[in-house]
Order: sequence, then C-alpha cells, then structure tokens
Amino acid sequence: MDSYDYLILGAGWGGLTTASLLAKAGYRVAVLEAQDRAGGAGQSFSLDGFSFCAEMQYLMECGPGGVVHEWLTALDLHDEVQFNSLDDDGYDRIDIPGLSFRFPHDAHRLQDRLRQTFPDEQEKIDRVFEVLFAIDAELDGKVFDAKHFLANPLQFKNSALYGPWSVKRVLNHFELSPPLQAVLAGQCGDLGLPPSDEPFFCLKSVLFGYCKSAHFPKKGMGHFVDCVVDYVTAHGGEVHFETPVTAIERDGNRITCVQTPRGQFRARTVVSNIDPATTMAMIPNVSPPTYAQSESCFTVFLGLDIDLGEKGFGRFNVWHFPSVDLDAAIANAVNEHCYDDPFFFFSTPSLYADPGVLAPPGCTTVQINVASSFDYFEEAMRQGTHASEKERVTTEILRAVERQLIPYLTKHCVVRESWSPVDLASRTGLARGGMYGARLDFTNRILRRVWPQTEFENLFLTGATAGGPGLQGVVAAGTKLVDDLLTAEKSADTPS
Repeated sequence: MDSYDYLILGAGWGGLTTASLLAKAGYRVAVLEAQDRAGGAGQSFSLDGFSFCAEMQYLMECGPGGVVHEWLTALDLHDEVQFNSLDDDGYDRIDIPGLSFRFPHDAHRLQDRLRQTFPDEQEKIDRVFEVLFAIDAELDGKVFDAKHFLANPLQFKNSALYGPWSVKRVLNHFELSPPLQAVLAGQCGDLGLPPSDEPFFCLKSVLFGYCKSAHFPKKGMGHFVDCVVDYVTAHGGEVHFETPVTAIERDGNRITCVQTPRGQFRARTVVSNIDPATTMAMIPNVSPPTYAQSESCFTVFLGLDIDLGEKGFGRFNVWHFPSVDLDAAIANAVNEHCYDDPFFFFSTPSLYADPGVLAPPGCTTVQINVASSFDYFEEAMRQGTHASEKERVTTEILRAVERQLIPYLTKHCVVRESWSPVDLASRTGLARGGMYGARLDFTNRILRRVWPQTEFENLFLTGATAGGPGLQGVVAAGTKLVDDLLTAEKSADTPS
C-alpha cells in the first residue's frame, strides 16, 4: 500500500489529461489502468508491420488555439506531438446514391458548396446556416449548460429553440429535400445516432468543429499516447498497467482507499476516468447515476499491400449510405443486424500520418466502422456464436465495400482483424463499447448530465460522460477539472 496526492483511475484521455497536468504542477500522481496499454478509445496496436488506432481516425481542436494544442503546449509537447491537417478541400466525403459531396474546412465554404450543389434550395440552406452560426455564437465554444440557460434564457434564443430538436426535425422544419438532408446530416454516424435522435446541437458541433480542425497525429495515435505517458512518469508520476480497480472504500463522505488485485492504493484525492456509473457502483451504499450508453460499432482493420494514395484516396474519410434515408440505414445495422448493404465509415489513417509511420512503404492501413449493437454480440457471446457472427459480419461488410468503393479490396489485403462491440469493450475498457460515454441525445447528455463533482469531497469524475465527447471534449473537461483542483489547493494553503 502506498499513498499519493492524486490517484487517477483509468488511463484513457481524461485520466491522461488530469495526470499530466497534476504531475506538471508537482504533485505525486499514480494512474491505475486495467488494460495493458493507455489511451482508451485512442489506444493503438500493431499487426505484422501495420499500426492501428482503436477508434480515433481524426481529431478536433488540434490546431493553434484549440484545447488539444493548448494542453500539449502546457506540457511542452507541442513540438514532439504534431498534426497533419486532413484535406482542406474535403476532409469528409458523403456518398449517397447519385452524389458524392466533400466537406471543406470553414463553415462558410461549406455553405457555399451546398448552395452550388443544390441551387434550387439556396434560401433554405441560408436559413439553416443562419441558425447554425447563431447557435455557435451563443455557445461560444462551450458545452450547453441547462442551468446557465435557465438563468439567462434570452442569451440562448436559437440554442433553446432549435438545439434540443433532432437534426431530422430541424431539417424537415426548413423543408430541405431528402438528398440535401442526407448530405448535411451525413456525419451523424460519427456519433452513432440517426438524424431522428441526434440533437441539432451535435450537428453544429460536428460540422463547425471539424470545419475548424480535422487533424491526425503525424506519428500516429500510439506515439501521441506514449508521449503523454512518458511525460507523467518523467515528472514523478506512476502508471500501473493491468491494475483494475475492484472496489472503492469510503469513510463517511471521503474515499479512503482503492482496492486492486495488486493491493490497496491511497491518495488525498481520487479522480476517476472509469465510466461514472461503474465508478459509483464500486462504492458501498451509493446509487450510481442513470443514463444510457452511446452506441458501439463494429470495426474492421485492414493492412493492404498497395498504396491507396495512388488510387485517388488521400487525407479524407468516406461516409457511404445506401439510400438518402439515413435513419433506416443505421437502424438496419443496429436494430436488424443486417450488414449486406450497410452504411459504413471508411478511413485510411496511414495516409493521414506521415509516410511510413503506420504502414510499410507502398502499403495502406484501412479502418471500416459500422454502428452496431452491443447487446446483440453480447448475446452471441453467451450462445457461443460470437466468432461465427463476427466472421459473417466482417465478410458482409467487406463485400459491401468492394461493391460500393474498392472492387479490389480483399485481393490486396495482407492483414485483417475485426472487433465486435464486445471486443471493443474488452480491449479498451469502454462501458458496453460506447464510443462517447453517455448517449449523445438530449436526454442523456443534457437532462441527465453527469458532473465532475460527486457526493464525496475527495472524489471527482473525468472523461467523456463527466465532460464532453471526443478527444477535445475530454481534454477540455480534464483541463477545467485540474484548474479547479489547483485553485482549491492554493486556497487551502493560503492562511485566512
């Protein structure tokens, strides 16, 4: 048993953010991680010379002024961890029947391109973007806070009127045609939500966030993670891998110690990057918060023996939808478990990183994601059919990609690995394989929002559910939490 100033539970991005900043401030920090590597959804693994990242194919807020860039600058890692911008003229491509549309950087350019592509709907497009720009100005980069809104309702006119509405409801309200709706909502799979469930807030955040910054680490996500872990240990911190937390002991309103298979750990303050409901369930006589987890996904990792950069691909992702009915396309996979003609997300991370970092020369890494049901694959695991179902889904997805995008895909495949949602959960520690913690609909993200503060005076929460989704949301929340903790430390040390 050892004692620390701060004990961080989980080495996902929330845990790494808080641990690095607290170590920088000179505190004795220990991080407990159940897996054999750090990074959570952003962890990396290698197969036969190819390197893959679990679930992060492009990142926001990595350019100058962004929260990720500012965090790395504070750690003096901004020169070591640098980023390549995805294609300025089209970082995402939406494929629907009869149309391919690329999203450029800058929301004004996006608006202009939509007006050129859909000339008969220019006024409708302008009305939608008027609302998007208004919400962006009202929120000013902040997460929507229902308490702040209720105290200052006039400051959030557009956010209150349209933000909680679903994307589908807003786009129907402005009478956009089905193809235009499909293009404008085409990144909804990024959140694992169909347009009928995705809040208009989220559409604004995804569109404007990636329009400002769509980046990927030049040396890959694995190097990014390793740099932060090395920073923690170089500044006196400890990172204990394969050390799962099994119980959290309390004495009144204070946490006294954390139990693991390797013994007890104690600290003045505990910060948990473990799923909040899971965290609170490990404490005696505590009711965990109630919220639904975000959707999971099925992922196919491929190593190809050809350079797709010579075949027309580059630093952009492809969203393929079999029809303009995005709700039906997503439901077909998530609810019906049919993958013979799925919507899919196709990325080539080795083309985003510097040449030769993630794949051997002349080769390419590919990752294909399809929103999927954790419950379905968990039941397959219980029935003993998980392996066969995983093979079926993999085969159907690859056949669909060959029909719709790359006819020669499997012929050039030299490395292949598939993760079901159950695999994703076990490999990364994500609760139920949820890509963003709490489900990103209005009920679970706003009305049931989980805050970093808990009923225990020395236990705080960080990560996607207790902060914001995506790397930028997690880093922003972790940075804010550390600022609050250090302010409290300074106040306690100041004589009254």
